[in-house]
Amino acid sequence: MIAPMTQNSVLDYTSDDFNGKTADVFLTFNNELNYDKVVLLVEGLDDALFYSEYFVEENVFLFVMNGHEWMTQVLGDLSSVFPNQLAAIKDADFNHLDNSYSVHQNMFVTDCHDWEMTIVSADRTSRIAARYGICDDESGILHEEVMRELQNYSYVRWANSWIPAKEDRVRFLDDAENMRGKTLAEVVTIVNGNQKENRWIDPIYVDSFKKQHPNADLRQLNNGHDYMRMLRKLISEKSKKNIRNGEIPEAYVRLFTGADFSLTRLAHNLRSYSFTKEVLL
Repeated sequence: MIAPMTQNSVLDYTSDDFNGKTADVFLTFNNELNYDKVVLLVEGLDDALFYSEYFVEENVFLFVMNGHEWMTQVLGDLSSVFPNQLAAIKDADFNHLDNSYSVHQNMFVTDCHDWEMTIVSADRTSRIAARYGICDDESGILHEEVMRELQNYSYVRWANSWIPAKEDRVRFLDDAENMRGKTLAEVVTIVNGNQKENRWIDPIYVDSFKKQHPNADLRQLNNGHDYMRMLRKLISEKSKKNIRNGEIPEAYVRLFTGADFSLTRLAHNLRSYSFTKEVLL
């Protein structure tokens, strides 16, 4: 049975009143195991696995959205139906650089480009590199090398996000490690060559975009997935060891503690929000 809500009672609605993901989230609340829980929308399964370490399991249900596109609509449709019981956490992507944020106060974003970049630090990179026999002198500069090598690729990503029509934007493969040592023009050529559809991004536009947005904060610019891939390549080359997919991110997550998460701006913002239950450990 559903507990009666204040303002607009949930009993006034059925899932037929909503579309798509909104109906799915409504049905999640309609489950007797979840009706009094706080439902937090997250983008993907990896996000749910990461955040689950820092939330009170009996008070929180993590709903995987498979992307962030529906988050705004779900919050708009259901926040008044489930007041202080629904929120979303999304990767900031370029929100901080663009100074562009959701109108919904219960839409929370990561401190850096994404949660992977939020947990990145020179110290953790050095500690991970040491596990593969890379000495302190080499590992001390490894983090800066990865950040620098990703910069041109990340500027292409950022410039692409500014193209108004999504159908005109290029798609990116999981190949950030192949951008090492490449100029901006070379990165654009590789990205355009990877397109299976009739899409491309103008190299003149990208060059102009980068010049108009110089000295971007690399923790906001660079994608954490790209960082992990580039780091894996560099450590593998330096150590002469094969490193499986996922090994570097897993090591990073193990080094990022609950105390570390509690110091993030995201954790502060979640604590400051008036949820119906305590959400953070």
